[in-house]
Amino acid sequence: MIGYTYMNPIAVYPDSVYEETNHFGYINPITFNNSSSDSTILKYRYQHVCKLDLMHLDKYTFGINCAYNDYMRNIDKVFTTPLVNEGIPQANIPPAIPGINSSRDKNKNGDFMIDMNFGVQFSKTIKLNFMVNNLLNAEKFSRPADIEPPRVYS
Repeated sequence: MIGYTYMNPIAVYPDSVYEETNHFGYINPITFNNSSSDSTILKYRYQHVCKLDLMHLDKYTFGINCAYNDYMRNIDKVFTTPLVNEGIPQANIPPAIPGINSSRDKNKNGDFMIDMNFGVQFSKTIKLNFMVNNLLNAEKFSRPADIEPPRVYS
């Protein structure tokens, strides 16, 4: 099985206020446009997704799942701010979540993931499988600060 998906996820009402904050009596409206790191695409979306699955079913099975997601251009703007990434050294305030900007910069070409499995069917009720997830041991984030597991054997 092979597939490719192209999406153009855009905000229909990018200036609609969905929340307000009150800072010392000043009401600050929050919209898609003013809370996005890139307002040309919906947050946490990929535009290009490719997948490839191969498997032969018999006494022996071999499976490989290859997936590619392009660069996630838009995340919540707060994750890209200096306070979150670098802190405020002058005030001795450490970063809230260091490394988000640098990890996003390293991943401008997107994510390529490979999972593999091998199995042997000994009888109708007994099957032995060996699986490797994240074969390339790639660093992948589905959203900021949520790193997915490294290579796993099972």
